[in-house]
Amino acid sequence: MTEKIYKDGMNAAASLIAIAARTAPKAKGMDTISIKILSAGELKKLINKMKKIGKIRDAKGISKADVVILIGGADLPRGLNCGFCGGSCTSRKGLCAYTGIDLGIAIGSMVSKAADMRIDNRIMYTAGFAALKCALMPKNIKAAFAIPLSVSSKNIFFDR
Repeated sequence: MTEKIYKDGMNAAASLIAIAARTAPKAKGMDTISIKILSAGELKKLINKMKKIGKIRDAKGISKADVVILIGGADLPRGLNCGFCGGSCTSRKGLCAYTGIDLGIAIGSMVSKAADMRIDNRIMYTAGFAALKCALMPKNIKAAFAIPLSVSSKNIFFDR
């Protein structure tokens, strides 16, 4: 596989994986998800922040990835008054429970799509936390994860 075909394929795959997250079901149909495919410069910024906060091993893993996708959720109450995060949406404590639920469903769609294309991947909360700390996601995003992607003869994310 030539380098150009390989790079173009990974970029196209990352876009399809992002689409899988966008089309995943969301509570009350409210789309509070933000998705970002990192540029080389943004990836370097993320790796540096991960090292600064002590996530050295995970930073090494991310640095070997071909592409890294960030996904995060904004903390907006859904108006369901479900009681998961407090008595009601107006008196809630902490993040709306549906922020995490929507993220989980979207992330599941993303890694399933990656697996369908035989792309190695991993869900990394440490990289998502670092992404929030170095402002790689919009300010309204309160919870984030990173999904690094790799295509190689051996899964780089499980050589721990």
